[in-house]
Amino acid sequence: TLFRSCQKEPTDWTPCSKTCGMGISTRVVWRNGNCTPHPQKRLCMIRPCGDFLQYGNFSVVRAGKRCTRVVRPLEPQTWTFKGCSTQRPLMPNYCGYCADGRNCLPSKTDTVPVKFNCGGEEAAAITRKVMWVQKCFCEKKRRAPGQRKAKKGRPTTQIP
Repeated sequence: TLFRSCQKEPTDWTPCSKTCGMGISTRVVWRNGNCTPHPQKRLCMIRPCGDFLQYGNFSVVRAGKRCTRVVRPLEPQTWTFKGCSTQRPLMPNYCGYCADGRNCLPSKTDTVPVKFNCGGEEAAAITRKVMWVQKCFCEKKRRAPGQRKAKKGRPTTQIP
């Protein structure tokens, strides 16, 4: 008998469920010859919550004219999620900020396995998929219906 596998590609990962702090991203992979859908989850952190970007405790990895797209903490960080902590401190990349107030979001990510300890030192380590930010971009603002694109040098109307 021949083993038949599904030829469908996995779906794209969804955006992180939170814009700061630990969130979840999901996608669907297809299994076996019947192409049975199987959801996958990964942990994600676009940036820490709080004053991380306000007080300059990061280094700029990739900067642009109007935004600081990718930043990295100056010191390794231990991530926690549902009572579990990373086995080793991490040096992740985060999305920075856009000078004009737009959201700075991941445009390219990777998924890496990270070991977490849950409980005391004798507890077994578990491995979780984690989103690793590689590139970020400033999200395009939506224009109001009927609003024209601004001519060079003239601002567009702000949308509340």
